[in-house]
Formats: sequence, C-alpha cells, structure tokens
Amino acid sequence: MGFNYFKYISQAHFLPLKLPPVIETGRVQRAEWLRQSRNPLIRVFRKLGGRHWIERELIRIRTSDGWLFPEGSSGPFGDELLGRWLSYDELGKTLAESLRLPQERPRSLLSAPEGILSNPFWVDLHARRGSGDSC
Repeated sequence: MGFNYFKYISQAHFLPLKLPPVIETGRVQRAEWLRQSRNPLIRVFRKLGGRHWIERELIRIRTSDGWLFPEGSSGPFGDELLGRWLSYDELGKTLAESLRLPQERPRSLLSAPEGILSNPFWVDLHARRGSGDSC
C-alpha cells in the first residue's frame, strides 16, 4: 500500500512503543507502580494525597488539546501521537522486542488495562506515506 513510516501505539496508555522508549513511558511506569504497590510506605503516600498526583500523571498522557481520552477509546491519531515515525526496519525491531517483553515482564505497559482479558496485548499501528524529512 506504499506506507513507509509507522507509529506503534500502546492503547493502554497511548504511548509509542519504540526503542529507546519516550520519556513519558518512564513517568507512566512509575505512576502505575505507585498506584499498584503494596509497599506500606507507598500505601501511606497514597492515603496522604499521593493518589491524586498518581492519577494526574496517568491522565496527563491521555490528554491532548484539552480533550481527555478515556480508557478503551482510540485516542489521538497520526501526528498528534507522541514519538517519531519509525521506518519499516525500526518497526520490525520494535515489534520483536515488544513481543518478547511481556514474557519477561507480564505487567509491562504493553498489557491492556485489567478487565480486557481477551486481549492482553493491545496496540494500534498508524501508518503514513512520505519522506523521512517530514517525519
């Protein structure tokens, strides 16, 4: 079909799956860990107001131009997505790594939110035609 640039987007958090990961990936991983940790100190942090900070961090990544994309929605599209466009070769390497990681770390950002048990690996592939100069 002539597509030569791609964005591989985790639908759980609308983050691009690329190597190396975008900075926002680390922020979301940290917030998810804080939200789910059973560590007593982290639980106290959440009870003392940390839960609001965690939720703001997770909502920030789901917001674009003042619009909040709820869980389960398709999210932003094309150039409105984070990350740069990947070449076909970069996409292949990213796909291989993203299929390997969930086996190593089942609770990674590649997993769909809980409740979507039928499809634990949930991504969208965005494609475009063009030259590398415009990507």
